[in-house]
Amino acid sequence: MDPEFVAILQKLVAERGKEILLNTAKCKALLSDYTRNEHKKESRLLLQALDTGVQKAIDTADNITICKLQQVRILSEDYSLAEEKAEEVVDTLALVLRGDTTKTEILVASPQPTFPAQTASGIESVTGLANKLAWLQTNAQSNGSYVIDINADESIGPQTLSYSGRSGITITLRGLGSIRTISLSSNGSLFTVESGVTFILDSNVSLRGHSDNNMPLISVNKGGTLIMNIGAKISGNTYPYGGGVCVDIDGTFTMKGGEISGNSAYAHGGGVEVYGNFEMTGGKISGNVTDSHAGGVYIGNKGKFTMKGGEISGNSAYAHGGGVEVYGNFEMTGGKISGNTADWAGGVCVDGGTFTMKDGEISGNTASNKYHLGGSGGGVCVQCNGTFTKIGGTIYGFNVLNANRNRAKIINGGHAVHVYRTKDGTTSRREKTAGPGDILDSTKDGKAGGWGI
Repeated sequence: MDPEFVAILQKLVAERGKEILLNTAKCKALLSDYTRNEHKKESRLLLQALDTGVQKAIDTADNITICKLQQVRILSEDYSLAEEKAEEVVDTLALVLRGDTTKTEILVASPQPTFPAQTASGIESVTGLANKLAWLQTNAQSNGSYVIDINADESIGPQTLSYSGRSGITITLRGLGSIRTISLSSNGSLFTVESGVTFILDSNVSLRGHSDNNMPLISVNKGGTLIMNIGAKISGNTYPYGGGVCVDIDGTFTMKGGEISGNSAYAHGGGVEVYGNFEMTGGKISGNVTDSHAGGVYIGNKGKFTMKGGEISGNSAYAHGGGVEVYGNFEMTGGKISGNTADWAGGVCVDGGTFTMKDGEISGNTASNKYHLGGSGGGVCVQCNGTFTKIGGTIYGFNVLNANRNRAKIINGGHAVHVYRTKDGTTSRREKTAGPGDILDSTKDGKAGGWGI
């Protein structure tokens, strides 16, 4: 694990006692504060391991070497964690809890299930999703493309799509006949997409998580690619950061269709959390919630979100960014952001990042001021020296008397757009609709920036 993250854990234990690692719930609550919301990947890996009880075994073991080997095997075989990752987290916990500095290495690979030799129809002769995925672990070839057909609802544990020494592997998951639901049977990501793998969720596939999970429902790690097509659904998962999908740095997610709905986050990113690349050309992100900010989509400071189509609607955040929260880069060239709600920044919150709107529609969002935290920026709110430029598209204001109207529930709050410039304390606002021909620029005040209307 990253030495900086290990040092943070050592500080956490020094200040709070090692009991903090023995209580997963308390550790989860404090970890984001100590890491300052950085080291997301390491945090998720640690919390996944803690949920299995590995830390308790390490803390009480008489023979730490044997215990570490046993825990690596448990994490890799019973919880589908890649062996290398299992070794990393076990060694880290042994160091932090016991001062053990030795490195664990499994020299003999765990035996794999025996399946028919690889043929064009080899995977078709295997029954059950978990068994088909295990078949791929043995038989998948570089640059190979594999289709897994599901003909019944199933419940499976977390699956890691990683194939040592092989790359360019494409796996398509689709339901036959009608919608097939794949439910997560234990904590963890239902699917973790690793480098060199493209995972396609095709028609008639519904992935369902559960409340109080310790991972996003789908994790897309560095070099991995997730594609979501029409007829796919991701729902019902709760995790502090990215309830539905989390895209790590240099990971890629392309949403062409389908639905991400009914997920929640304690911190941010109820539907999707992005530190890599996310392109949306169709589909719907709706009905996701967060106890803090970014009900629909959270764009981290290195993330990039390009919205060309589709809809982000009906999401809610306790604080700000009901639809989208921008710390990184957001470019909107189409699609619709509508009907989202937050205390302020009902539609989009530009929180130190960059938002460029070239086309599309922002409508019917509400900055509710329900918790008296702000109430400004019904459509868009810009703060913390974020940058917003509009050269096309439409952001509705108070001068329309229908469902398209964005609303700010405080006087002079900017029904369409509100800008607060942290560096000098100045503000700008747009109350009326800004149509396709209206140019807005948050770096300029007054009429020069398109404000005061």
